[in-house]
Amino acid sequence: MLTPIGLDFRGERFPTVSHDCLTIQILLLIQLPSDIASQIFGGFLAALLLQGIFWEDIQKLSAATLAAGKPLVSAEGPAFILCVFPTADQNNLGFLLL
Repeated sequence: MLTPIGLDFRGERFPTVSHDCLTIQILLLIQLPSDIASQIFGGFLAALLLQGIFWEDIQKLSAATLAAGKPLVSAEGPAFILCVFPTADQNNLGFLLL
């Protein structure tokens, strides 16, 4: 599909961009739910793929983190693979915007 902002391969945009395209009438209202659903499903599949590929490494990191007495959900733990956590020396949340 060719749009005024270039080629559109459906599902390769952020949901907010899909909403903006709806606002400026590049995207039809009937396409919006399927676009957002495909983006959410794609993110879910990507997380499953990441988990499956790096399962052994994640387990090793979990064991090492627990052995060191650190929590699993922290900047040094395995949860940092999919989420951004501030480290002890960061006193603002500006890094979340990057």
